[in-house]
Amino acid sequence: MHLGLVLSLLTLSLIVNQSCKSVSKSEPSDVSAMGADADVETFAMLGGKRIDAAYHKVEAALATMPKEFKLDEALAVSNDLIELRDYLEIFVHIFPIKADEDQLIKIHEQLNKGIGLLSDFAKLHDADKIKAARPAILSFAGQMSGGDQKKEMSEYLESINRLHATRRSIPVLNATCWAKVDFIPRLSSPAEAELHDFMKALLRATRSEATEALKLEEITAVEQRTTFQSTRNKARHVLMLQSRFPDLVKNDEDLRKSLSTLKDLSTRYEAINDLFLERDLLLAEAKSSSILDRKIMKDWSETKAWQIGSGSF
Repeated sequence: MHLGLVLSLLTLSLIVNQSCKSVSKSEPSDVSAMGADADVETFAMLGGKRIDAAYHKVEAALATMPKEFKLDEALAVSNDLIELRDYLEIFVHIFPIKADEDQLIKIHEQLNKGIGLLSDFAKLHDADKIKAARPAILSFAGQMSGGDQKKEMSEYLESINRLHATRRSIPVLNATCWAKVDFIPRLSSPAEAELHDFMKALLRATRSEATEALKLEEITAVEQRTTFQSTRNKARHVLMLQSRFPDLVKNDEDLRKSLSTLKDLSTRYEAINDLFLERDLLLAEAKSSSILDRKIMKDWSETKAWQIGSGSF
């Protein structure tokens, strides 16, 4: 990950919230007719909206962690942190801004620290070790959701916001339109080309991770599951782009074929993920997961065989 870019889109939520207050209350009659500037604004909002939602989801999860949190609760928070990290990796390539490297490294380390603490916790089985591990996680949660680290992060993001806001054109989308933005309407050529290239880059990243995942003999351990989840998330985001912007692939036969294969692979990943969710519930209730473990491994083996047989997407 390019740490110099890592929080560029996380700041977009701050930028948009501030910008929307300054625009007219009247909604444009045709968003798609507003030209390339509108495309750029909407493109920024696409990433900012998702980063903002993922960030607040993590913040809320950390703030509401019970003192005697259980395995399923720890795994849920860990997945939220992983999702935020993956959103950042996906969208930091859009509208980068230069910022202080030390601060970015610090925030990046904080995210990885939380993922590491929760991953280590998920490996514990001894009751005394579980009890001993909780304070460090709760301390991390408190700092990230309401302590000094949150204060430092907020102040830093605000400073980036002020810097970046001076370089942005006046927004043409009002707050009502912003609330609905989940797509880019009839892109102008420059924006369409940019998003097309972005989709292909994301597809390459997904392909690389899926290839690495083939090396996993098992996926029930925490580290293995993290690799699986990260691949699954990237696949979902590529397919989301295809669903939102079908015109991006209309003149790219190779990309269409790749996405068709990826869709089949993603369906298999989602089925395995559903089994993981069932497994988490059993473990949270201290019940045996051996039957589900065998089912997960069987499906994983079949998925790997299918992926090898289908060729590269």
